[in-house]
Amino acid sequence: MTNTEQISIEHHLSSGDLLKKIKFLEKNTRVLQHLYFVRYGYESASVAEASKAAGISIPVAYQWQDR
Repeated sequence: MTNTEQISIEHHLSSGDLLKKIKFLEKNTRVLQHLYFVRYGYESASVAEASKAAGISIPVAYQWQDR
């Protein structure tokens, strides 16, 4: 391929710092999923309904419920 378009991006962080921020936010996303799952459980949703709403698999939902 020729003429590959590239966007010029100004670097404000090192690649290492950017990776740290990404990992931090990924962890927070996981915590947010846990909290949504619990919330749906509070609202009397079944494990299957809560897992679907929180975006997790049913086996993972049962693991979280056991915890």
